[in-house]
Parts: sequence; C-alpha cells; structure tokens
Amino acid sequence: MYELKTKPNRTDVQEFLNSIIDLERRRSCITLCEIMRQITKSEPVMWGNSIVGFGLHLNKNRNQNNWFKTGFSPRKNNITIYTMKNLENHTELLSKLGDHKRGKACIYVKSLKDIDTKILRKLLLNET
Repeated sequence: MYELKTKPNRTDVQEFLNSIIDLERRRSCITLCEIMRQITKSEPVMWGNSIVGFGLHLNKNRNQNNWFKTGFSPRKNNITIYTMKNLENHTELLSKLGDHKRGKACIYVKSLKDIDTKILRKLLLNET
C-alpha cells in the first residue's frame, strides 16, 4: 500500500517561520500564516520539513489520504500557496491577484507585497 512521504509532524511552526533567512519572505510567511489561521479557524501544523498546513481534508485520490485544506511553503524561489481547488475555475479572481504564477492548485508568489491579500483571502475562503 502506498504511504505518503509528507505527513503532519510536531515541528514547531513558529520556530520554522523564524528560521527563514530572507527577512521579506519571513514576514510574508508569518502574515500568510495568520491569514490562513483566521480563514480556516485551524492552528498551523508542519507537514514534512517545509510545508505549513491548516485543517484536514480527505484527498479523494485512489488512496483517500488526509491532507491539509490549505497551506504554504517558503521555497527557494518563491512562496508556494497550496489550495484544494482547480485554479482554472477562478481566473477572474486570479486576474486581480497581482504578480503571481500558478499551477493547477498552487499559487506562486515572491512576496505578499506583490499581491492583493484581500483577493487571496477570497480565493482561500472559497475553498474551506
């Protein structure tokens, strides 16, 4: 049976956020953490070594694994914001978001100062 490599763990989220070297990225992630906490009404949990996740969602893939409802990860080149939705269905909101790139269910930003966080909240609220 397949087992997920990325799982929730007991790593301290605040300690992880404080360890982000780039000051602007750290500030963005701390703000993003608070936005997601407010929207999901869930406390952040570390998933693997570098993903901060909020809430639980049954991922209805072939193995039906639990996954977080929303989350983010400060990657080398950008901050990855994970959603549980097909972003192709939200092009109108995304067109107002600001400077970003996207995948099927992820939004990639350099910094929160590059996007409209009110629009981001709408996108995230729409999914929880």
